Amino acid sequence: AQVLELLKFNEGNNSGRGIGCISWDGQVHADQFWRIHTFGNVLERPFSEIWDDPDIEMLAKLKQAGVLMVSMGIESADPGGRPSLRVVRDLRRLVQERDIDVVHGYEWPTGLEAYLATIGRGRARALCTIMSMAVAPFLPRSLPLIVGTRQIAAHEMALGRPSVEVIEPP
Repeated sequence: AQVLELLKFNEGNNSGRGIGCISWDGQVHADQFWRIHTFGNVLERPFSEIWDDPDIEMLAKLKQAGVLMVSMGIESADPGGRPSLRVVRDLRRLVQERDIDVVHGYEWPTGLEAYLATIGRGRARALCTIMSMAVAPFLPRSLPLIVGTRQIAAHEMALGRPSVEVIEPP
């Protein structure tokens, strides 16, 4: 229910316009649900070059609405990897400067960064998508989740997590 309210508030899916996804292997996608289409890889080319490439037709069409994309990818992380205090600090600054409402993390490292970045930041809220086979037990119970199976959702709700939605992958 909370997830649906956030999507309505943000005028639906902002794939390629207001959000983007850098997967664990560096692949750049419009969002975490568009992983079947890759725009490039940050291990081969900087994210800014990929995201601003006018020759990527699908990405250009998605961005026509003009919503600013902000991403904290591999190049932003501390040398030790993710989760990263540097990413949390940068996200906190962006949430405040740009009056961001929703910070989304894909899987537990970025979900934890999103959660920490929104603490004490007014109306900003974190949301995390977990499509792996389990939810890390240290993720805060107040962090709303989107998970990949009904079984994982039932398990999380039984543990006391108040907001869990299911999107089963294709």
